[in-house]
Amino acid sequence: MSEEALARLVTGLRSAAPLARDPVPLANPLFMRLRRGGQSLWINWYNGGDLVEALGLALARDEAKDANVLEVALTHKYRDIPRDDFAKAFANAFRGRRGIEISCGYGMLRRSPLQTITTNRRFRREFEDYLDKYGITEDTFWRDKGRIQAFDGRQLLFMLKEPVRCVELFRGNRVVSPTAVGPDMVRELAGGMVGWMLANTRKDGHLTYKYWPSRGEESDADNTIRRFMATVALFRAARAFGRRDVLDAADRNLRFNLKRFYVEVDGLGGIEWDGSIKLGAVALAALSIFEHPDRAPYEETREKLSACVEHLWQPDGSFRTFLRPDDRNDNHNFYPGEALLYWAHLHGQNRDPALLNRFMKSYRHYRDWHLANRNPAFIPWHAQACAMVFDQTGETELRDWVFEMNDWLLPMQQWGPPLAADLWGRFYDPKNQQYGPPHASSTGVYLEGLADALRLARDCGDADRAAAYERAVWRSVRSLRQLQFTGETDAFYTTKRDPVMGGLRTETYNNEIRVDNVQHGLMGLLKLSDILDIPFDG
Repeated sequence: MSEEALARLVTGLRSAAPLARDPVPLANPLFMRLRRGGQSLWINWYNGGDLVEALGLALARDEAKDANVLEVALTHKYRDIPRDDFAKAFANAFRGRRGIEISCGYGMLRRSPLQTITTNRRFRREFEDYLDKYGITEDTFWRDKGRIQAFDGRQLLFMLKEPVRCVELFRGNRVVSPTAVGPDMVRELAGGMVGWMLANTRKDGHLTYKYWPSRGEESDADNTIRRFMATVALFRAARAFGRRDVLDAADRNLRFNLKRFYVEVDGLGGIEWDGSIKLGAVALAALSIFEHPDRAPYEETREKLSACVEHLWQPDGSFRTFLRPDDRNDNHNFYPGEALLYWAHLHGQNRDPALLNRFMKSYRHYRDWHLANRNPAFIPWHAQACAMVFDQTGETELRDWVFEMNDWLLPMQQWGPPLAADLWGRFYDPKNQQYGPPHASSTGVYLEGLADALRLARDCGDADRAAAYERAVWRSVRSLRQLQFTGETDAFYTTKRDPVMGGLRTETYNNEIRVDNVQHGLMGLLKLSDILDIPFDG
């Protein structure tokens, strides 16, 4: 049945119209849940009979009088999953598309694809909870002839407010069509991101770091690098949109972060959390002050942070990546690039020959290091820094390095069948697990570097490169839009909308919102506004 026919069916059932009485037989269990404002009011698995009878049962409930949403999953294609195939059959990519049924002599547990999305739970977690409930081990489960089945499900969402609508979902959402991508999407996406950051910045300047939409709770996790990069994003958004309220939020956020994390060690400015002072956090804190249009009150702090970055620089061009603990020196894929990005901004202002000399020595050191230790996480930070210094100096080796890095990155962007359509545009190399899982923040930060690469390719007349980079940019935009909470359809299960709307899920099957999911994509979009001539409304 079409969405329109299903909507008429529910309308008929609510009004007892004869149209609604045509039976639609059900061969497999059907999942139903009534909600009001995201809150679950009633849940049921229906076996046997037909769709009309099942929906009539749900709509006859007292809870239906208050409900504004009825979610339904019509299940099919049940198949047994052997023990050795569990990880493959229930990989992350199947969360929200596949259901699980676990049964043994102790009892049965069934979770629909919609439940997997709305609760944000992994399949393995469901199995572990089943074992815990009955106090058995996995070996005992299989020895006692336990059975695990996978199944698929057609996902329907009935919006019960008049006029009734039915929306067919894919992984609890609607798939963003590649044909819908364009300037309007860039504006809507960026505007939603700015809205999320404003809604999640408190009066004291605290900006939500991580939020769990399924639970309606903020996590107590933290990360100083991502916090200060969010401050940078707020300042840039305020400038791009010409909005005083965003600038005020950025200033409050900067003051909050400095008050909470800034320390001084032997005259050097540091950003400390949990006993660590990281090069990346120090550099990005300095950059956040640099972005402030009225930074005079913070200049002394910025200079001490700058002194710390310089202190950690080594004569061979490398950086020590931690001030505390002083015996730690890792994360070279991230922190040196973040430091060089700050230096690129600083050199753009002061044109200091000594600073440029240090930058070039570090660029060459880390170019060789990256070629021996390739990792995509390295690329966007160094690409942005090198593109900026190329603009300042005309050193073509910097531009060529930006091209070489991004050319290597492009094949990691996934596109087209057999990949599920809602995953298109993300960056992930399944053959190289050491590069990490796909993540909204990764797509966002790669977009930042690709935007600069696109601009450089256009400026030097490299049409083929420019076309490849622009294609990757638009595909990234589609991916980010797919991850954004945009309205009542994809946020139907959230009980608190303000901390969610405009935010970006970590993945299509993981609705956790982290601040860097938003900030990196937003900063990439701000660059596209200039490169692709997409003005943002005030």
